[in-house]
Amino acid sequence: MKNQFLGVNLGAEIKTPKGMNIKRNIIFTLESRKKDGVLIVENVPIRMRVNFASKRIEFTTGYRIDAAKWDSNKQRVRNGCTNKLKQSASEINASLLGYYTEIQDIFKKFEVEEIMPTQEQIKEAFNALHKPIEEEVKPKKPTPNAFYKVFDDFVRDCGRQNDWTDSTYEKFAAVKNHLMNFRDGLTFDFFDEKGLNDYVTYLRDVKEMRNSTIGKQLSFLKWFLRWAFKKGVTYYRGNERIDEVTPKYALLGTHAGRRTFICNALALGIPPQVVMKWTGHSDYKAMKPYIDIADDIKANAMSKFNQL
Repeated sequence: MKNQFLGVNLGAEIKTPKGMNIKRNIIFTLESRKKDGVLIVENVPIRMRVNFASKRIEFTTGYRIDAAKWDSNKQRVRNGCTNKLKQSASEINASLLGYYTEIQDIFKKFEVEEIMPTQEQIKEAFNALHKPIEEEVKPKKPTPNAFYKVFDDFVRDCGRQNDWTDSTYEKFAAVKNHLMNFRDGLTFDFFDEKGLNDYVTYLRDVKEMRNSTIGKQLSFLKWFLRWAFKKGVTYYRGNERIDEVTPKYALLGTHAGRRTFICNALALGIPPQVVMKWTGHSDYKAMKPYIDIADDIKANAMSKFNQL
């Protein structure tokens, strides 16, 4: 009985108008590896195996799953399951189906040209689809990398606003080093779903990080990407970066401005009774949330003496 994957017959023979037919079989399976003589069943890599013309090629998919969560008959992750990186079954299975389609398309091209490909040709064609796209037009003079320039701005601004400790600065310096070692010419467009998966694969396979460490690295990276998105620095027109500067007052409504004024006034030590006269509050209960915020600010300021 031929293997099935997501409703697709993996042993199907695709006929072309010219009649050439390359028999192949595409299988998704878990990597078989032992540790101290015991088969590994947790966080196992998912491999794609391609058999054709008495030849075999194996590709890494970049995904891992526990053996108990893998359906070997359907060659997919069981519905409702997730892996150690919280990647869902639907996400992983969709990617596997995408790989299957890519391999089939590669074979179809060779069939149309009536060429029996070598293993190397199949590998090169598949890897080319997953190779980071390089800039077609390179500037004659070196210019600062926009991605890392924005990263430095993020560290500077968030460090000041959140009063980062030295250890926090060191953590983000390590994040930047990992990103630069991964790819020197990073752009914000790179970090779509596939880009993030490629980065996870790099941290796991090249840097040999544990899953918990990878999770922390991703949380730091996503913090930076969210900050950059809010700043609007991912806005490009062709190869030209467009920066639009909007005054802060244009982004604040009257309600937000009023609340900001109250918090700042209390933080400066102005008595609540005075602030209530300015704002028109007649109920002390309505002012209490603002007072609590001001108390937290003062407590954080006092805690700095503990660092002496």
